[in-house]
This record gives sequence, C-alpha cells and structure tokens, in this order.
Amino acid sequence: MWNKMPTLIWLAGAAFTVGALAATPNANAGKPATAITVNEPSATPTAPAGTEPGETEPGETEPGETPAGTQTTPPPAANPQVTVLRLEDTKLGPVLTDGKRRTLYLSSADDNRPPTTTCYGKCARLWVPLRIRGKVVADEGVNRDLVGALPRKDGIVQATYNGWPLYWFTRDRAPGDTTGQGYRNSWSAIGPEGKAVR
Repeated sequence: MWNKMPTLIWLAGAAFTVGALAATPNANAGKPATAITVNEPSATPTAPAGTEPGETEPGETEPGETPAGTQTTPPPAANPQVTVLRLEDTKLGPVLTDGKRRTLYLSSADDNRPPTTTCYGKCARLWVPLRIRGKVVADEGVNRDLVGALPRKDGIVQATYNGWPLYWFTRDRAPGDTTGQGYRNSWSAIGPEGKAVR
C-alpha cells in the first residue's frame, strides 16, 4: 500500500489542479472576439462605393462650392430680348458683329434705300437674318444713327445698319471668322461706316 502512495498523491494533485483550472473564471468570457487589422503603409485608399476617384462624397463640397441647402443669388442671365451690335477686329479690319461676336454681312442682292431683303428659304438658312426681339444695343464704335429694323414677310424683324439688312453666316465657326466674305460675289462683311468691306 505504501508503494502505491506516491501515485495516489500524484493523482490527487492532478485532479486538484484540473478542478482549480476549471473553476477559475475566464476574464474574456462574454466579450466578442477582436479582429486585428494590419494597415499596409503602401495601401492605396479606395473611393467610397458609388463614387469615382476624384469625386466628392455626398455631403462634401469642393473649395468654392456652396453646400446644399444654402441660398445663393444666381448670376444675372443674359437678356434674350436684347440684340447687340459691336465692332470686332478681323483680318478684314474692324467689322460689325453681333453679341456673340459673329461677323455680320450684307448682300448686294438686297437694297438699303429703302431697306429690302431678298434672302428667304434656303438662303435664310445659310445666311441667318439678325433677328430683333426687343431693343437693340449699339456698343462703342457703332454708329447708333445707322441702326434700324426691317419687318420681313416671313414675320421676322431683322436688324439693319445703314439700311442694309444684316445676316450671320452659318459656316463661320469662331468669333471673328469671315469665311463668308466674297461668297458668290454677293456677300460682304460690313464696316463701321455701314458700307461693304472690300
């Protein structure tokens, strides 16, 4: 019996240790597992879902923008009821232009004493009459005494200068273009004195 005593003591000690471990409360019991996130230094930030790189997230504003819901005063819109006449320097010299700086032309087939137009139909689609819908404003350098209006038989009121009905050319693509000059030996840009530019 005494020979078995060390074994019994060892077994009792082991049982006591297991019981003690089972009875020790777990300090992390009831807590959710915590995920460890490793941030890569070279990782590239990704755009939030629904946005492209460089876009602003909803609720954010770019510098100079007004946040949503803020009342602002919109810039004054161009008055569509004003027809503007001005002078523009071109390769032909100073010529009459409209408010969009399109060169204005006269046709030798028309007349200026009294103002008369012959350009209708296909002609008026290529050579668009400068239409008056309200008042006419003459910029500096334009002789206001030469500005007039011509009621056309198609119902348009066309601007005139020195009696000549005014048109812009649909093939002029940029401000100051004069591609209509000399077209079919009939069309000419019009100078500040109200005469055809040669």
